[in-house]
Order: sequence, then C-alpha cells, then structure tokens
Amino acid sequence: MTDTLTNSFAVPSWRKLSDFVIPQDYINGPNFTTPPRELQSFRLFNQKEADVRLVLYRDHASWCPYCHKVQMLLEAKRIPYLIKKINMSCYGSKPPEFLKKVPSGLLPVIEFDGKVITESMDIMFLIEDSFQTPYRKMIPTEDNDMMQAFHRYLRLERVFIGAWLGALRGPMAMLPRGLQPVHQTLDVIEKSLGEFAGPFFYPGDEPSFVDINFSTVFERARSSLKYWRSIDIIEGRPNLAKWFHHWNKWPPALLTRSDDWTHIGALPPQIGPAQFTKNRLPVSYGVETARGKHVLNDGPEGKTMRNIAAATMCRNSTLVVKDAIRGGKVPEKDHAYVDLAFRIMAQALFEPDLLEVLEDTARAQIPKESWKVVGDAVRFERARCCSPRDMPLPAMEQFCGGINWMLRSLGQEL
Repeated sequence: MTDTLTNSFAVPSWRKLSDFVIPQDYINGPNFTTPPRELQSFRLFNQKEADVRLVLYRDHASWCPYCHKVQMLLEAKRIPYLIKKINMSCYGSKPPEFLKKVPSGLLPVIEFDGKVITESMDIMFLIEDSFQTPYRKMIPTEDNDMMQAFHRYLRLERVFIGAWLGALRGPMAMLPRGLQPVHQTLDVIEKSLGEFAGPFFYPGDEPSFVDINFSTVFERARSSLKYWRSIDIIEGRPNLAKWFHHWNKWPPALLTRSDDWTHIGALPPQIGPAQFTKNRLPVSYGVETARGKHVLNDGPEGKTMRNIAAATMCRNSTLVVKDAIRGGKVPEKDHAYVDLAFRIMAQALFEPDLLEVLEDTARAQIPKESWKVVGDAVRFERARCCSPRDMPLPAMEQFCGGINWMLRSLGQEL
C-alpha cells in the first residue's frame, strides 16, 4: 500500500470498533469471567432463575484459590447459581451487608436455601451431597479403594500447601532444606497420579473432586516456584506433566485459569513477599518474558478469543489508554498516538485480514520519532493485563499477541 493510502486510511473510533464485538452468553454459554464491574451475574445452564438455590460470594479479580475451586465444582456439575463479587480483604473493604452475614469477611461464602456456609471444603462437600442425580457425581463413594485414596489425597493436598508456602516464605539461609518437603511431597503426588488409569487422580477423562481441590494450589505453586525458586514442578514428573496437559484443556479450567505472570502479581498481597534464589535459572526468567512470545492468531480458530480481547479493549478503552500513558511516561504531545496504536491493534484483532494494511497504517500515521514512547506504553499494558479478571487466558494471549504485533510494526523490542 502506498504512503498516501496508508496516511488516508481511517482507523475507526472506539465506538465504531465496538460494532465488531460478538456478544457472549455469560449466563448459559462457556464460563467466561464476567467483567469486574459487573457485581453479580447468573450461571443457569439453560435452567431458570427460579431454579437457583445457591449464591456464591467470590472475589472480583478471580484470584482467590478457594473461591476458584468452589466455582469450578459448580461448573463441573452444571449447577445453576448466582455469583456476587466481594473484595478480598487484601484488596479493599467489604460491603456492610456482607459483613452482617459473615462477620469474618472471609471468602468464599455461599448461601444455600437461605443458609450461610463458609469454608471452601465444607462448601464443596455440601454441594456434592446436595446435588446428586442428574448432576455429575464427583466423589466415588461406591468404591472402597477409591474412597480410601480419596481421604489420602485430601490430606496430601494440605501437606503440599504447607510445603509450598514454607519453601516460598522461609528464610533464604534455610532454602535447600526448605525445598526438601516440596520435592518429597511432589514425588508422593507423582506416585499417586499413577495409581489409577488416565491423566487425573481417578480413571476417566474428566477431573474429579480431588483434581479440582488440587488444581488451584498446583497452578499457583507451579507459577511461584518457577519464578522465585527456579523450579518447574513437572520436570522429571511425567504423571504430573500429563495432569497439567489435560487439566489445562478442560473447558472450566481453560477459561478461568491464570498465567504465571498474573499469579506473580496476585500472590504477594495474599501470602506475603517472596525473594529470588541467589542464582536465577532460565525457567525463572521465562516467566517474565513469556508474554513477549505470544503471536496473534489470524486464523478462524482464533476468532472468538481475538474478539474477546478486542471487546475488552473497547469496553475499557479510556482506562487502558490512560494507564498505558501513565506507565509509559508518555509526553502529552504523544497521547493521541497511544490511543491510535491501541485502536489499530483492536482493529487487527477484529479483522486480521487487514494486518498488512494496518501495519503500514501504524508506521505511516504514528510519527517515527514517537515509535519508542508508544512502544513503551503498549508494552507496559501487556504486563498489566490479568487473566481471568480482564479476559480468559486464551484471549489474553491474543491481546499480548496483538501488542507484540504492534511493537514489531513500530520496530520496537518485544
């Protein structure tokens, strides 16, 4: 395309870009996390609001591991429920009406047939006991061997939490000794995953109650130990590697899990600060650089997640641009170019057939002397995105892929 044509190409306004948004069915469709500002929402699975007996109080950002596992159990069993979002204590105050119900303020909480229940394990057992046929059975109560294993697996999860947090928060001088319980417990988990056929703790292709219970600590432990301790917990453990491979493809997990970088930002306010090991290994640095490796998927299979990423940008355009300008320390004369870069990127996500045209447009309509500062701004926003708070992980990967495409278009480092 000639410079004249690219200079005259009209990049749509945010309002016009919003016309490309494909509405998502948050109520009956896939379990996409609703926007943070939507304080309550139904999940009905094609049932009626009148059928809802259960209200789940969970955190806004979808960072609480205990809320996460309760919600995944509801999703696995396809039980209709109402979500109400409440701040975690480390992220803000809670509404007085919630504190009247739950003076401790701790999450998760459910109201079931009007009764308030706290503590995630109590909640999960109540859900399993109260929603039997036609809902999916998640605990193998009819098999004695499996039930003996069930209780052992629940104890093992608690042991692993203690070992993981001890290794992460213990004195650095005691680190070699502090890592021993982690490795010892992981070896027991590896052996346990081989006790029955299939990728999960029990036979079959679907996760069970036990897998859901382990999942949130597995996810957070793997991210944090990679980053702060240079350890990937699946290395040398093929059963655990297989578990992660299959878990990450299970739809309720795929759309509600976080990437490593999200966990690294979310964990310290919850568990306290952590320090790096003296000699960081590539696996640790890889957590920092992973988002710079995502590629925009311009094929039809990427359409839904591209659209969700761009839709999130449109819905939050003012905040995204303002935050990028602040983070990139952008001078006022370049503010409009940051907005333009994000609009070009959103159009690329909506219409990847125009990638070549839009690349030329970015290079033509953003002055070359502004490329670096615009690149700094969009790169800053790449690090700020959180999954699933802002968008599902596959959509966040497309958001990052779009930013990486923009950086390449402007000749900037990823």
